[in-house]
Amino acid sequence: MASGDDTKELEMEIDEKTKAIFCESIGKPAQKVISIPLLSEIAHS
Repeated sequence: MASGDDTKELEMEIDEKTKAIFCESIGKPAQKVISIPLLSEIAHS
């Protein structure tokens, strides 16, 4: 599990064993909006 606003943490958590990525587009309770295009870019790199 990683914070959606910490791209380095997301990059470290996603590896060749990752099958799916789940996120809240507007995370609760902080109400921060995750960048779906950025998350997609990280997942495909």
